[in-house]
Amino acid sequence: QVGEFRQLLLSELSRSDWDSVELSKTMGQFVDAAGKEAPPRRARLNRLIGYTAQFYEQLMRSLSGGAVHGDAELVRAVRAAQSTWPGDAETAAACLERCLEAEGQVLANANQATLVQCWLDELATTTRTGCPVAA
Repeated sequence: QVGEFRQLLLSELSRSDWDSVELSKTMGQFVDAAGKEAPPRRARLNRLIGYTAQFYEQLMRSLSGGAVHGDAELVRAVRAAQSTWPGDAETAAACLERCLEAEGQVLANANQATLVQCWLDELATTTRTGCPVAA
């Protein structure tokens, strides 16, 4: 179940025009499916944020001339993204940093729906424009 969602997530992130609203709805439903209690939902969300952070970390490495490390799905997604990425390694680093901020926000018990919407919107905006969203 988580593996299938990871495939979907990597596929979306590798596109230059992914829809943050649709992905936030899908992700919210997937996180909610972890159960009624908050700890399993937070754990699932953190896992998804971690997958996203891995993607941007490897994209940053690739844009800096380094080798991409990871399984075949991650490598494929990073290579697809690199071909249409409007920014540079610093832009990918800004997306990675935003993922780390989101992990902290999960730990601080931020509202899940608001966090996911804001986080994904900022990543999608950065992906489309090549410019990090100002904090």
